[in-house]
Amino acid sequence: MKAIDKIIENLCIPAGIKLLDLIFSTAKVTIIDPEHQITPFFFGSTEPRPSPRVFAFWHGKLLPVVYCFRESNVYGLVSRSRDGEFLYSAFRRLGINAVRGSTSRGQIASAKALVRLLESGYHVALAPDGPKGPRWKAQAGAVAVARLAGVPIVPVGCGISRKKTFGSWDKFELPLPFARIVFVVGEVIRAGSGELDALTEELETELTRLTTLAEKMAAGDTGE
Repeated sequence: MKAIDKIIENLCIPAGIKLLDLIFSTAKVTIIDPEHQITPFFFGSTEPRPSPRVFAFWHGKLLPVVYCFRESNVYGLVSRSRDGEFLYSAFRRLGINAVRGSTSRGQIASAKALVRLLESGYHVALAPDGPKGPRWKAQAGAVAVARLAGVPIVPVGCGISRKKTFGSWDKFELPLPFARIVFVVGEVIRAGSGELDALTEELETELTRLTTLAEKMAAGDTGE
């Protein structure tokens, strides 16, 4: 490991998590979850959990979603790149498990690993537009994994009122202190039947709708 990587691993990542602890201690988090899908997993909840499922969210919202899933034993998917190594380290420090790889076409090994986890009773959280985009354009991997494991998909939209938006492909968002963070959870999508492309389009449409709604609610727009 290079010296700079050691500094990031041992100093920057722990400091970043401390910063997130501070940010979220000042944030107002609202969860709109009519079917009680994600509430049993957020903030270390010990409530009874539903059967295994795939939680889906857009890649740019990864930070608030992952932070709220901390200590939940939910599995994520992290690329094998250098940046992925740092993200994997952050996941471990947050008490979140991860599989290394991608659900893009051709990435069979990681997809099989996720299917095995779901079949063993674990839950999985995936960003269907990751790891490289295009932004808010769902790839088929998340739907394929859910179908092979015989589990539903839960789309999760997220909105943040005060944030730093980075210039990355996904417009990655960092909540700022005293932000209003809103999660809106949609109805489950059954991936057991129907064309893969059609189900992927359904997931993309629903995730975009939920995320747009969450962003409006975070900004104080109730539609009234």
